Amino acid sequence: MQKNEPGAPSEADSPERRRLARKLVLLTGLLADAEGQSVSSCMVYDFHIGGAQIGGVNGLSIGTRVYFIDTGNRVAYLANVAWTKPDRIGLAFLRKHAIGFSLSPDLMFLWRLLLEAKLNEIERSVSRGTPVALAFLNADLSEVHLHQMARCAKGDLKFENTLRRARSMLSS
Repeated sequence: MQKNEPGAPSEADSPERRRLARKLVLLTGLLADAEGQSVSSCMVYDFHIGGAQIGGVNGLSIGTRVYFIDTGNRVAYLANVAWTKPDRIGLAFLRKHAIGFSLSPDLMFLWRLLLEAKLNEIERSVSRGTPVALAFLNADLSEVHLHQMARCAKGDLKFENTLRRARSMLSS
């Protein structure tokens, strides 16, 4: 049947109406409010350049602005909550930020949140018997990274305290 023939299924009848194909994944990330004050871990179930489907976060309303932090790739996405279900939410990405020196000063909290997540990952690994140096290596975190972050953390007490915690762990 041709697309324009009577009785042919329309695009609106299609179960998949997204313009961009999604990649099914099972990853962890962070979801933070727009100011970085409230942060929680989340699971990522599918992902594409325009958004993601995540679980493990409740109580968000459609239209809420959040940051989704892809800790593995050191990228943060400013996003709006596009839809909600009892166990999952959909995010529509608005802007992408590489977490590093290029962040504007008002977004440095994203680097701190990434560091906190990496330190939690390291602590879990060490508690399972992994040597500290190997846990840092596996988390892709080094003394060089900490030194780079310290140059940007000046004046942010939370960030400076997190860096002290990281250095203390690394030297133990």
